[in-house]
Amino acid sequence: MILQSKGGIAGLTIKPSEADQREMIFDSKGNFSLIQNGETTISALYELKNAKSITSVELLPMIVFPNEDTMNMSYTIKNDSLFLIDEVYDGFGHTYFRK
Repeated sequence: MILQSKGGIAGLTIKPSEADQREMIFDSKGNFSLIQNGETTISALYELKNAKSITSVELLPMIVFPNEDTMNMSYTIKNDSLFLIDEVYDGFGHTYFRK
């Protein structure tokens, strides 16, 4: 379940509302789903890798979507929270928590 997204060229903070509920599901077989308001809006395969980031000279843990025209995301997991960074300039940072 998403807590908030921050960033973009305008430095926005976006928090969920009753009208915009988002959930990300990553399973152990490499399947990813984005669910918005109860409907699956994206289904894709993913891989976890250490890869080059636009935010660091070091390799970072990355969620890579090898067969998709979508951006990769660097990530950090702390307790029940998942922190995602869009690997594009002026992208967003997203905070999710485990249900």
